Amino acid sequence: MSKPRAATQPSDPISPTGPTVEQALYGLLVLAALFLRFFRLGSAAPLNPVEAGQAWAAWADAFGHSGMIPALAHSPLLYSGQRFLFWLTDGGSDAWARALPALVGGLLVLGPWLLRRTLGRSAALVLALLLALDPWLLTFSRTGDGAIFSAALGLLLIAGLTQREPLSSNGRRWMAGA
Repeated sequence: MSKPRAATQPSDPISPTGPTVEQALYGLLVLAALFLRFFRLGSAAPLNPVEAGQAWAAWADAFGHSGMIPALAHSPLLYSGQRFLFWLTDGGSDAWARALPALVGGLLVLGPWLLRRTLGRSAALVLALLLALDPWLLTFSRTGDGAIFSAALGLLLIAGLTQREPLSSNGRRWMAGA
């Protein structure tokens, strides 16, 4: 009688795979950036007039009070995101009006990951650190207007343009996303 096939085959040694040191550092930088951007987001200051107009237009449209109000929205992408968040949270708040820019600003730290081949690993990691701690980007991320979206999509476009093979499917995907 022969043994079952699985018993005769040598088993593969189990090798613990986990994040590399570089990936762990990027993860810590993203967590730090998100913490800085979301800490006391709603209670930091009231919405400024531009933020209030943007948020009011999205809030009014989310609850069926549309009309001439969408003309106040400056960023269609932010308008759509805020409208969805206000509908999802049944009314929202100042923090929800600023949540999407804060999330995009925190994830902006991952942009240098796409530029590692061009910049080098250590330079990309330093750039990620600078993006996580930059006061201007922190301010843009905590403001409910579309400025941080422009920065994030610009970085995504640069990453797509600097691909070694820009006509490959990977390069086209980043260009289309930006």
